[in-house]
Amino acid sequence: MIYLANMHHKVISVCMVTHYRHGIHWNFFMLELSLFITDTK
Repeated sequence: MIYLANMHHKVISVCMVTHYRHGIHWNFFMLELSLFITDTK
């Protein structure tokens, strides 16, 4: 269980770093996605 918790923490850390580095691209992608969903309704 401790091993799994450590792995989970590492995955979260990597995701946070990736999200921070590509924050602008990710926000743009989410904006595009929300506009696409709005258009298709």
